Parts: sequence; structure tokens; C-alpha cells
Amino acid sequence: MVRRSAPVLALLLALTACEQAPQATAQRPAKAVAICDRATPRDFDGDGADDVAVGQRDGGSVHLLTRDRLVPITVPGAVPKDLGHAVALARVNDDKCADLIVGAPATPVNGVPSAGAVYIVYGGSAAPPLKIEAPHPTSYGSFGWSVAGYDGFLAIGAPAETVDGLWGGGAAYTGKPQQLRRIIQESPGIPGNSEEGDEFGSSVAIGPLWDGRVQLIVGAPGERTDGAGRQAMGEQDSLDAPGAVTVISDVRADELDASKHNGQGTCRVGQEVAYVPGAGGRWATVSGRCGLLQIWAHNGPWHTENCRACVRQDFDPDQDAALAAAPDGSLAVAWRDSVEVIPLEPRDKRSIPFLFTGIWPVAFYGSRLVFGPSSDKNGVAIYDPATGKVREVTSKSGGQVLG
Repeated sequence: MVRRSAPVLALLLALTACEQAPQATAQRPAKAVAICDRATPRDFDGDGADDVAVGQRDGGSVHLLTRDRLVPITVPGAVPKDLGHAVALARVNDDKCADLIVGAPATPVNGVPSAGAVYIVYGGSAAPPLKIEAPHPTSYGSFGWSVAGYDGFLAIGAPAETVDGLWGGGAAYTGKPQQLRRIIQESPGIPGNSEEGDEFGSSVAIGPLWDGRVQLIVGAPGERTDGAGRQAMGEQDSLDAPGAVTVISDVRADELDASKHNGQGTCRVGQEVAYVPGAGGRWATVSGRCGLLQIWAHNGPWHTENCRACVRQDFDPDQDAALAAAPDGSLAVAWRDSVEVIPLEPRDKRSIPFLFTGIWPVAFYGSRLVFGPSSDKNGVAIYDPATGKVREVTSKSGGQVLG
């Protein structure tokens, strides 16, 4: 598996971007058409309400948070203990329902251990789930470690994939479900070198630019400072690397063009990335280790935010931070002791005292925030900034709201 500095997070929560448009990849039963006709852009089940996909970072379950109920999602043929390490909601086929993209990075492929797989569960029961196996299966390559989608295009990370004999060089895949394109740091138009432990593909995000192009953001937290040619692992361990984020300006182009943004010190930038909806191509990355959030526009850095709580002496230098984007362009960053909610214009940001212990994944749920639980609990916590109240929702209780 990929070496990571942060503790394993229990749940990963994901929302689709509001600009997503439909793209045909599956036949739809007439029933599915009717169900999805009233769907919102982030609506999986077609009930007219936005949903949140909830997966388990160490594998084991996938749930849908819908109308304050936590509903289990069954994927036929999938290995339950591996399912749900990464999840995303995005429109993959040609109906109005959002589809569920589920990563299963420990799935074996043709006898190759942990080569990885991804499942597409179509919203509104448009078609049976689709399994996508690692196109280049390598031992412990972890295809499906990160997932995202936009306009029928998938983005899938395989950060431990072997590249030219170098374990953990990593790769990202993008395209329609049956036509994935492999991108590594050695691909034409991609800056940098593929080196052991780069973990290229640890995080992925995808969304439109102001001119209609579709950009792909790929994190490589183990990236060391590139010199001439490839660097050996011993020159700088990937666990103490500055990290990097690569931004590809148009994944639909025949010839790729990309820029690379290096981190500093030992921040391991690129563990989390997010596309910022409604801003014409902004994206963000966060480093819990350095207490740093960076928001970028197409022409360069746009805004930097520092975590004030992260400078405390008892702050764990190996701790990560969680990052989420809302359809209106707001960002939420869950640091260790606080949550920052940063709107499209950061001067109006809000700080929320952290209600839980440790770094929990975070997602927007309308005007509320959803936090994934610690590993010993089965559910999520919904926080309403307007009232300051927290409600816990568990699948064991049939999705009833507790407290």
C-alpha cells in the first residue's frame, strides 16, 4: 500500500460539482429516466434532494447520506472489506442522477495483489454496476486510491503503481469508463520525473475551466525536488518530501499541457486536492503537517490560509487535514482543533471550534457540514452552523437521526 504520513481516516465523504453535465455511457431503463428527471446535480437516488457519498478509508462499506438518513449501498461482486476507500458523486451516464464512483484499491486483478479496481454504481438504477480493473495491474499499485468525475470523465489515482520498475512512482487515469488514459510524470507534456515513492495520483480532482476545457489536478505528496534526471529514494525520503501538485489544463486534448506546483520543506503537499466550483478553474490543496491551505487560479496563487491551531506545540507533525468544496465555491478545511469555512471571497471566512477528536473527513451538505466518524463508530455527524447543534446519523439505527 501507499506510505502515508497521516493516520488512516475512517471515512471519506464526497460531493459532485454543480456544473456537471450528462454524458452517455450506459443505457437507461424507462423507470430510471422517470426517477432521475427531478434529480438535483448531487442527487443519486432521484428524490430531488442532494446526497453525500460516504466511504470507509480502510475499506468495508459504502453509504449514501440522503435526507438525513444513512443508507448502505451494495455493490454485487465487490469484496466488502476493500470497498469504499475513496468515493465520489458525479454524472457519468446520460441521465440527471449523479452516479457513485467507488474505489477499491486492494482488489486483486488477474492474481496480482492489490492492483485495484473502481466500481461505477449508476444513480436511479440506470444500469448494473460497472467494474473497472487496473489497466496496468502492478502488485499493490492501489488503482482506485483516489477518484473523481466530471461530465462523463473519470479521474482515478493509482499512487503506488510501479513506473519503469520504480515502485510508487504512481499514475493517474482519466477518460470515459471504457477509454481510460494513463498519465505519469514521464508522459509527454507532463513536467517532472517518475521516481520511487512520488505517489503521483494520491489525490485527484477534475472540473471545467472558464473556457470549457476540463482540467485535472493530481497530487504527489512524496515528490522530492526534481533535479536532473531521476532521484533515488535515499536522497530524500518521500515521507519528508515537499510534495507537488500537477495541473493538466485539458484532459480531453490529444496533446497534454501541464504545470507543476512544488511544496516546501516537508509539507507533503498534494495529499488532498479539490476543484473549486463556480470559480472558472480554481483549485486547492492542503497540508495538515504544515497547517497550510493554498488556493490557486489559472494564472497563479490566489489565496493562502494558515491554520492558527496548528502552531501549537502539541500538534502532531504527521497529522493530515481534510478538505472539501461546495457547489458555491466555498471550501471547508478540517484541521486538528478547528474547521475553517472559506467562501469564494475569503474575507468572509468563518472559524468553527472542532467538535471531535482527530482529523475527520468533511463534506458540505447544503448549508451544513458532515463529518465522518472515528474508526470505532458507524455513522456520520451533521453540524448546523446556524444553530451550533450536532446530529449523529448511523446506519445501525436505520438512518434515524440521534440526539
